[in-house]
Amino acid sequence: MGFLSRVWQGIRGGAGTGASGLPDGMVVTDFSSQRGGFGFEVRGEASYQHALRRLSGGRTERGEEVRFRVVLRPEPTNRQDSNAVAVYAEGDGLIGYIARENAAEIQVPLLKLWTAHQVAGCPAKLIGGGPDKPTLGVVLGLDASGLVGHRFMQT
Repeated sequence: MGFLSRVWQGIRGGAGTGASGLPDGMVVTDFSSQRGGFGFEVRGEASYQHALRRLSGGRTERGEEVRFRVVLRPEPTNRQDSNAVAVYAEGDGLIGYIARENAAEIQVPLLKLWTAHQVAGCPAKLIGGGPDKPTLGVVLGLDASGLVGHRFMQT
């Protein structure tokens, strides 16, 4: 079985897959932005407004900041983009995807993490949800340079 076949077999999940969309036993490795900024936009979140509203619990409508943790899951067999990277709210499921222009750079390190039974995690923040922008969006506090330069160690 080739490298990508083994990776994709693990990525598909199946029995033992939790609400985060990850197989049981995966370790989350933190790749939070060192500067504490939120510079990575999540795309496709219009399709996941129900999940984002559940995360918000009405707080964005009241002007409150909503922060939570996400994990990034590579999807090398995605029909729309073979470099796709899905964004899962920890414990709450799929909420969107990393923008194409960024996904191509970070998918390879994410696949290497996956083979070591690890996933990248980082903080996220909801944006929008108010009268001027009713649709909710997500930005990530991801240290992409740290992810790309990460030294991969098997567990």
